[in-house]
Amino acid sequence: MFDIGWSEIGVIVFVALILLGPKEIPNAMKQLAYFLRKAKQITSEFQTSFQRILHEAELDETQKEINSLIQQKDKDQKDLVFLDPADFNDEEEKDNHVPHIQSEYSPPSLNTDTDKKKEN
Repeated sequence: MFDIGWSEIGVIVFVALILLGPKEIPNAMKQLAYFLRKAKQITSEFQTSFQRILHEAELDETQKEINSLIQQKDKDQKDLVFLDPADFNDEEEKDNHVPHIQSEYSPPSLNTDTDKKKEN
């Protein structure tokens, strides 16, 4: 974490022994342990909160995807053509049946000779 070797730790202990004295070192170590424990607790809480927020964001995205898929499914179901068995007269027609579309449109005739005769 801090990349401290044994020689650096020895120097820190020696300086603390000179500055604090042998009587205050146990209290200083307790306070240091308390602060390190608090720092670890705060970072753990932050990490947990961050993970929870990230998880909720992923859930929101997943919920949006699910809703779009449901809407697409509903749209696709509306576009389906359902066949009515009453439209079939016999077994052969059932196999070859294509639903007919009723409309008032009639295609123009392709016979131009008869059209010219009708106009005259």
